[in-house]
Amino acid sequence: MTTATHDTPAHLHVVLGAGPAGTTLAGELARRGHEVRLVDRSGTGLAPAGVTRVRGDVSTPEGARQAIRGAAVVHHCVNVAYHLQTAVLPGVQEAVLRAAEAEGARLVVLDTLYPYGETHGEVMTESTPWRATGAKGLMRA
Repeated sequence: MTTATHDTPAHLHVVLGAGPAGTTLAGELARRGHEVRLVDRSGTGLAPAGVTRVRGDVSTPEGARQAIRGAAVVHHCVNVAYHLQTAVLPGVQEAVLRAAEAEGARLVVLDTLYPYGETHGEVMTESTPWRATGAKGLMRA
């Protein structure tokens, strides 16, 4: 087992989605001494040093469960083409949530600001309410 910073044991971090955010996150986690599996639909392409890149389809419960098997932490960085978000992402969200729950893994989600809707200049904080009015914001909320 690798050792993370501060002499604590590393646990498997599974990063779902190999776009810019997921790939960057995977590299940083590996740099910090964690075992990292980077999952995307193709499983091809370069992976940061110390990262294992694999093919997986998290759009189904079975695929999501297989992709995160053994994970202590799951980082959900999956996105789809803009025009498919309201049709496809809810199923992905549900599959990943159920898989993480079944695996007993901590789930960290990279998301957008859509759920907040218009803030009219108000500073966003953890207590800012969600006031989405558009389809993408309502779906994410």
